[in-house]
Amino acid sequence: MSPEDNRSGGRAAPKPDFRRVGTPARAWKLQWTASRKNGCPGFWRADPTYRVWAKPRKRKPYVPPREKTPADLGRLLGLPVAPALLTRSRGGRRARALALSGYAPAPEHRKWSRVLSDGPAWLIPPVRRWFRRHRRVLAGIWVFDTWLGNHDRTNRNVMVAYDPDQARLEAVYFYDFDASQGWIRDRRAGRRYEWRDPRPAKTKAAIRRYAEPREIRRWIRRIEELPRRRLRRIVDRQPRLCLSRRQKRLVLRALLHRRRLLRRAFREVLRR
Repeated sequence: MSPEDNRSGGRAAPKPDFRRVGTPARAWKLQWTASRKNGCPGFWRADPTYRVWAKPRKRKPYVPPREKTPADLGRLLGLPVAPALLTRSRGGRRARALALSGYAPAPEHRKWSRVLSDGPAWLIPPVRRWFRRHRRVLAGIWVFDTWLGNHDRTNRNVMVAYDPDQARLEAVYFYDFDASQGWIRDRRAGRRYEWRDPRPAKTKAAIRRYAEPREIRRWIRRIEELPRRRLRRIVDRQPRLCLSRRQKRLVLRALLHRRRLLRRAFREVLRR
């Protein structure tokens, strides 16, 4: 999109406000640039320098709150999780919610799975060094995924940001929580998911290998110490288009219940 495309009447078009829970879809120009089995990812562009993943492309109403809640909780905990924005898109008379997950500020971004298969080859050693040096982060991601019931932490949803001109790694960060929070389904409260005891989340060997027990204990304690009112605020700020009042109560109850069982979930891991 050229600078001229981003102007109207000689004035710059307003940029979306990422501080808000909701931003009107008219502030964005929609460009679906990829099609996958789930209709994702696509890209929304506000200007040539900022891109985000938009989910869902198909109508799956439970996806936006599954993306927004972990993004807010992860950033509250200080984890390298992609920030997310909720916006509205209208097709005919019906409005639907979309979650927009942001990129880290760097020229290039690739899934770790793509780096391993397609390169650039020079990027693989510094990413592996990042994993070795950031054991605390990996422990936090594993505990966080377990708390939320995220069973899809694969190399596809670990992102690598880098500068190709300087041959420099900029960031490693995590996104995609579509497969988490199984208690949120199709605008209805799936109670059979709420009280299922958490187990250590399915995750990559690179995360399990470097996640040290002492760091796992620290992250469990940190999650346990989150004030209930902070958790309620993060859940309550979701618009009704995403979660009904009944669903918000269920989400909060599930989060509180599952964090009480985190130590039990990691009992075997912590014995090693």
